[in-house]
Amino acid sequence: MIIALVLISAIAIGLIITHWKKKENTLNLELNSVKRTLEAKSDENQNLLLKYGEIIDIDAHAIAAKEESANLKKEMASLKEKYALGQTRLNDLIKHINTLEENSETLDFGLYTPRYDFDLPRSIKMHFRQITTNKNG
Repeated sequence: MIIALVLISAIAIGLIITHWKKKENTLNLELNSVKRTLEAKSDENQNLLLKYGEIIDIDAHAIAAKEESANLKKEMASLKEKYALGQTRLNDLIKHINTLEENSETLDFGLYTPRYDFDLPRSIKMHFRQITTNKNG
């Protein structure tokens, strides 16, 4: 009887082991299937990343564009300042050239262009007396 129980127990254990091995094989097959699916998805993701990587990384491009825009604005402001200074200098030089051209033309004809704006000879006298008084005083 004990032998029969041992044989029945051995058969039962053998059946349980066989069942678990079948279950293990089934699970291994499912695991391999999932691994293949994951590898395929991984390859697909890599291909998509290569294809659309720049679009996906748009935040980095946006930040770089903002930095470039800020640098260009600074450069533009600097150039505007330089332009304004150059324009002022050009206007001053044009005025100076015009003055010299007028003087040159009048000298060519032997004409004198008065530099003072006096209405009467008496006002000229008063102006020169004031200058003399300031120098002597």
